[in-house]
Amino acid sequence: AGVRSRDHVHAVWIYAHHNCMGLILSLFRLIYNYTTAPFLPPTAILSTASSPTTDMLHRGKETPSPPVHVRLWVPVEDRHVRVKDKEDQTGDILHSTFRVMQYNVLAPSYRRPTSKKHCPKHAMAWGYRGENIMAEIRHFNPTFLCLQEVEGYDGSPASQFYGNNTDEFFRKHLSRLGYEGCYYPRGPGEIDGCSLYWKSSRARVVRPPHAVQYANIIPRPSCPPGRRDDPRRYMENGVIVFTVLEVNNIKDNDYPLQKTYHTSPSPQSTLLCLVTTHLYWDPSKSDLKIMQCRALMQSITHYLIKEFPEFEHNPDLISVIIAGDFNSKPKSGAFKLLREGSIPGDHHEMRGYVHEEDISIPEQFSGYKLKSAYAPVGHPFTNYTNTFK
Repeated sequence: AGVRSRDHVHAVWIYAHHNCMGLILSLFRLIYNYTTAPFLPPTAILSTASSPTTDMLHRGKETPSPPVHVRLWVPVEDRHVRVKDKEDQTGDILHSTFRVMQYNVLAPSYRRPTSKKHCPKHAMAWGYRGENIMAEIRHFNPTFLCLQEVEGYDGSPASQFYGNNTDEFFRKHLSRLGYEGCYYPRGPGEIDGCSLYWKSSRARVVRPPHAVQYANIIPRPSCPPGRRDDPRRYMENGVIVFTVLEVNNIKDNDYPLQKTYHTSPSPQSTLLCLVTTHLYWDPSKSDLKIMQCRALMQSITHYLIKEFPEFEHNPDLISVIIAGDFNSKPKSGAFKLLREGSIPGDHHEMRGYVHEEDISIPEQFSGYKLKSAYAPVGHPFTNYTNTFK
């Protein structure tokens, strides 16, 4: 389900303070990062697809569905990260574990056989992939779900031509499982975008979902000496989607959420900013990925300060989870910027396009406050194909 071959690395970034809910972070290789998932054999996760399924988005043709290929999972529950559970006013320990699922679902319009030669054709059909993706979601039952390359239908020529609507597919299936969510395209006329979903029994929206497009906020690059001016280098479409949620710390929703939000959450809840994004794919534009990471953190900070002015001087007020497809390796400049808070302006991955002494993210997130979910796991790779490891 959801096979990808593009050279990229997904990531989940977490900024947690001492009042944050406990997190169990477990990450699996291949197509998504997933937190706190138990280790189970693939046959317990994916449907066997023993009967034909309908490719719902491609002319209604019947898609043969042979047995699902065995997927090798890496158990990491013995190397998880947990923040100490907190007590409520009665002294009871709050069951504050939640799950986050990160998934690039591969837009059906991008399923080009020439670029996915290692993947069987039947596995590329959405009727096959979509049902198996939902089988994984149902099994792991995440509290929060972050998706990239979701295709929507907005009446544009592109969406009319391709006729795909995986956004509608996920909305329909996830609403039946008790999820609420949102979808935003990655730019004008684009056929795909990013989605956020959350369990309505565990979280409620205290600020509406919001989206920012990278092309509207990243400044024009400087022209390196001896190169032709390229003013549109940073005008690639991409979107940041985020929302602020009040998350119930009581497991199984046996304690009701506040009906109103004032200045701070109740002892049984935590404020959480949930974010997803999809950075540009091209390895030759590593400088753009770095600038997108800076714009990502600037946008989150600006939004939180605008909606919660006290966040400017008290960033511990709100915890932040950023999950997305960063198209970057763990030792890249983009990851270094998020992990350490700044990189030199003459970093080799900037390719001379930015003339600044330092490239940094806002102080609310600098100084190693963002923690990579990969750090405690130590995987040698997160994506494996016949051409990339």
